[in-house]
Amino acid sequence: MVILKQYVGKFEGPNGSIHYYMIQNDSRYGVELVQGDTPNLTSTLEWFTEDQEHALRFVKLLCKHGALPIHLDEMIDNYVS
Repeated sequence: MVILKQYVGKFEGPNGSIHYYMIQNDSRYGVELVQGDTPNLTSTLEWFTEDQEHALRFVKLLCKHGALPIHLDEMIDNYVS
């Protein structure tokens, strides 16, 4: 399985940086959040749409507001419903 990643942006918060990516696997799109700039980083990813523009808008929104990986599932549920 090949996952393509498009870097969207970085948010600097009180607990360090979070990097935001739109990811693609065939016709599925999602988001990956990477917390930290060191080899001991934390990565969270979720697939949620087949619409590339929809995924990109959502990832930009997450980055703008500094969304944390721990809340990603709930934010996706609220966004797509």
